[in-house]
Amino acid sequence: MEAIADLAGIGRRTLFRYFPSKPDLVWGGMEPVVERMHRVLDSPGAGESTRDVIARAMTESLDLDPDTLEATRLRLRLMASDPALIAFGVLRLTASRDLIAGFLGRRLGAEASELRVRVLADAISSANFSALLWWATNRDDDDPARASVEALDALLDLHLP
Repeated sequence: MEAIADLAGIGRRTLFRYFPSKPDLVWGGMEPVVERMHRVLDSPGAGESTRDVIARAMTESLDLDPDTLEATRLRLRLMASDPALIAFGVLRLTASRDLIAGFLGRRLGAEASELRVRVLADAISSANFSALLWWATNRDDDDPARASVEALDALLDLHLP
């Protein structure tokens, strides 16, 4: 944390004011991504399918400038290498899950808290996060949204024997 504070040009105490722990530092900065997802899910295009709205929300939320993209890749690689970091962040993932549940509830004419809606929202949110971890450790391209949309489509096409 001392080295990070030095690189940021701030004191260690200031760093801990913003990020009380190392996991907070790794997971910090998700707010703009969630906000972009929120904008899409709250105002779907006329006639746009549920799948297309969710795919667009994933794509627009992951529209990152090159520096942010590389930092995101490094954060995700770090998370993928440490189960404790993933466990720490599960609560942070509820923000996107809740947005998806609200959207699905509106589309399905159901409450966001209903079992079907919650299960679908959890599955989509988990598929998105899993795809991002996979992208960070397995692809060198600059398109994390492609992996997220591929995961969404795999989930929606799921037919078990």
